[in-house]
Amino acid sequence: MEDAETRKKMVDKRLFKKMPLIRREIAPPLLYGSKTPEIVLAGWGSLYGLMKEAVDALSKDYQIAMLHFSEIYPFPSAEQTAHLKILGEARMTICIENNATGQFARLIRAEAGYVFTHSINRFDGRPFMLEELIGEINGFLGRV
Repeated sequence: MEDAETRKKMVDKRLFKKMPLIRREIAPPLLYGSKTPEIVLAGWGSLYGLMKEAVDALSKDYQIAMLHFSEIYPFPSAEQTAHLKILGEARMTICIENNATGQFARLIRAEAGYVFTHSINRFDGRPFMLEELIGEINGFLGRV
C-alpha cells in the first residue's frame, strides 16, 4: 500500500510531467480537401476512407474538407494545428460517428468547446456506405 506522499508524487509525474510531453507528440488531425472549406466533415479512426471519398465526390460542387483525428487522447491541442480555426470558419460542420451517443462530438465539446452544426451517427452495427453518407450530407445541404 502506498502512502499519500508517494501517491501525490506519481499523479504529479503523470499529469504535469508526462502528459504535456505526450500532448506535444500526439498526431494532429489531418485536413484533406479545400484549404478554406465552407463544409467540414469530422471523424476519427476507421471513418478515414469513407470521409475522404465523400470529400472527393462533393468537392465538384462545394468547398469541402475533412478533419480526420487518428489520436484522440490526449486530445490534440489547438496550438499544434488550426483545426479549431477551420471548424470555426466553416459554414457547416458535420461530425460523423459509428455510435449512437455522439461520443466524439462530446469529446470535442468538452476538450475544445466546439459544437458541430450537424451530426451523422450510424449505430446499427453496419458500416457507412458512401451513397448513404452523401445522401445525408445532401439532406443537410438542401439537395436531395
